[in-house]
Amino acid sequence: MTFPGGQKQFIEACTACGLCRNVCPFLEIYGTPDVIIAERPAEAFLCTNCGACNQVCPEGLNPAQALWETKRRMIRNKDIPERVDKALRNARSFARTARRFPLRFYPSFATVFWPGCGLAGTSPSLVKKIRGRLEKKLGEKVGIVLDCCSDPVYQMGDEERVMEACRHIRERLTRGKITRVITGCPNCRKIFTTHFPEMRIDFAFDLLRDDLVLDNLSQMVFLHHPCPVMQFETSRRNIEDWIGQHRSMDVQSSLVACCGNGGRLPALSRNLADRFTRKITEQAKDRPILTYCTGCNHRFHAEGKTVYHLLSFLPGAAPAMRHVSMRKRWWNRFFLSMEQHIKSSRENKRGAV
Repeated sequence: MTFPGGQKQFIEACTACGLCRNVCPFLEIYGTPDVIIAERPAEAFLCTNCGACNQVCPEGLNPAQALWETKRRMIRNKDIPERVDKALRNARSFARTARRFPLRFYPSFATVFWPGCGLAGTSPSLVKKIRGRLEKKLGEKVGIVLDCCSDPVYQMGDEERVMEACRHIRERLTRGKITRVITGCPNCRKIFTTHFPEMRIDFAFDLLRDDLVLDNLSQMVFLHHPCPVMQFETSRRNIEDWIGQHRSMDVQSSLVACCGNGGRLPALSRNLADRFTRKITEQAKDRPILTYCTGCNHRFHAEGKTVYHLLSFLPGAAPAMRHVSMRKRWWNRFFLSMEQHIKSSRENKRGAV
């Protein structure tokens, strides 16, 4: 089998030392990345792309990237198993539906808040509260954008669909004269910083950390860093420093790790996805989990854990986020989008008078 340059170099450089298998439930079962890529490439689709393997590689390699490139190559060559093809079609359908009217909305403001599909579907009231706080903090109008960055497709390796989605998103941002995007989702932030290098991309927590209040939080919590934050070391330190200011709190923190939702793993192997989740919940023990990714929230809720989203500690918000069914999340996004469309239409009419 012939491999592209990056994968070939990785296979040659990997010493198969096995350290990555100690931190990854997937590699623990299926073996070292070099063997998977060279001999059983279809198994790469069980990789969640979290990057935990990168943190421990003694050779300074990037196994997660090599495994992701294996997915991309197989998709381009149309050489994927049926179960992967089904999961990929579902991911494409999800992104396509979320990117269409009536779920899509773009305002015409220079600065916008992009909550992401998960936060908009889980807690529309929190989305509006965050937007309001951002307006006070920045002293300007902030619009809400509702769209999908197509990260579920990206995680499966379908880069071409993501690039197509980003072209449409850029057109919409340009049409609305939007120059600054503030994200509430670490996955959206990952996609945007990669595909929109010319645009200012901020993370909502970094702007609102001084507005968040931890008074109602249990003194014993477990801080979980979702895997996309590996690319944003400054934000991770900001979160840890902010929590560290609350000296009365007893905080245990995990390394950056995947909750089991990455790469559409639950659709491919429910048992393996659950192993990822339990690796974290067992570390947390009886502590509530504090995180800032709604995908992680849903995974931990399914394990019966009490879960807090960092941004839900704005004054007046409900810190503990409930589990929300997929059907309910779609309806929440629909009503939030309709509310924004109606509000925008009224403002346009007033402006025309």
